[in-house]
Amino acid sequence: MTIDIIVPPLSQTMDSLILLEWQKKVGEPVTKGETLFTVETDKATLEVESPATGIIYEVYAAPNTEVQVRSVIGKILEPGEETPQKGMKTGGIPEILKAEKMPISTSEETLRADKNKILNKNIPIRIFSSPRARRMAFKHSIDLSKIKPSGPRNMVIENDVRAFFEKHQEVSTTGLTPARKTIARRMIESHQTTAPVTYMSEADATELVKLRKNILKEIERKDVRLTYTDFFIKIVCLALGSYPDLNATFDGKVLTRYDHVHIALAVDTERGLLAPVIKDADCMSVRELSRQRNTIVERAIHGEINLSELRGGTFTVTNLGTMGIDHFTPIINPPQVAILAIGRIKEVPAEYQGKICLRSKVGLSVTCDHRIIDGAPAARFLKNICDLVDNPKREWV
Repeated sequence: MTIDIIVPPLSQTMDSLILLEWQKKVGEPVTKGETLFTVETDKATLEVESPATGIIYEVYAAPNTEVQVRSVIGKILEPGEETPQKGMKTGGIPEILKAEKMPISTSEETLRADKNKILNKNIPIRIFSSPRARRMAFKHSIDLSKIKPSGPRNMVIENDVRAFFEKHQEVSTTGLTPARKTIARRMIESHQTTAPVTYMSEADATELVKLRKNILKEIERKDVRLTYTDFFIKIVCLALGSYPDLNATFDGKVLTRYDHVHIALAVDTERGLLAPVIKDADCMSVRELSRQRNTIVERAIHGEINLSELRGGTFTVTNLGTMGIDHFTPIINPPQVAILAIGRIKEVPAEYQGKICLRSKVGLSVTCDHRIIDGAPAARFLKNICDLVDNPKREWV
């Protein structure tokens, strides 16, 4: 009896995944719970365990191909079952390719060789390559077999794919990756299912800049370096304590408020935009937030993030200040109802205590779902954030 190898629904937002690599070959034994193959979702690269113990009987999907969720991509022969050699195949390879060699005449050998050449065209050639190389090759629709490898053990690495792409770059059209399709769908979903309104203001971050500089001088070099994002996450948590309707999710019928703040942080990765979540951020100091932020950002960038770390956000923070952006209009991350955008901190001439002097200013924007949040409370929430930026507290750290 054979057992189906089924592509599991690892992502709530994708109907298909990328099969990166089989960890077992046809004919090899496998144990239930052992890693059978790896896939790439819109969020991360994940290992899929074998559903049963037995022998790999058939596989229908080649590495680096798109497979549908819940589709059958292979079969496992249960222990004790007689192995039908005629059935063992990869992608439908006939028995003749696995038959024992027998003395044959020259004419028969020529015929056999010609037939094998034709049949071998359908056998997927395994190209040893790194995960990053495969992702880049898939993104640019590059055939890995055409790339000269330079990595260890004749492996194609990311630099090989990049060099090949730059050498052969041409103007062409290409389909979106599954991850990009998901991002596009969620952006449309946000605009079609919410009533977004953006409010903008400017805060005086002079004291915040001074506080951060003083703290960086005091902390040990081996400690995590505090960023402005860490301070803004803390400020958002403090402000949300007075505006619980913004620390919420809305499914179109029911508004759910949360006792704790779970901050989704927008992160730019090779796959596209991800928003890993810092759980219970309101219970953390700036230093604790910094450590947690550093961990999840690194995991997101390197494709090591778990799906559980991408769920459960109640409010999103996005920062493009390091890229020189002053103001921008952030898009709500459904089912959340609000998001804060942070611009760059820059010195500008400003009035302070009756004099004109240089002050550090930062542009802030809040987009809210107007179905839930009216203009006045949204404006008060943003003003509260600006006031906290104006008057930072050392005890936050």
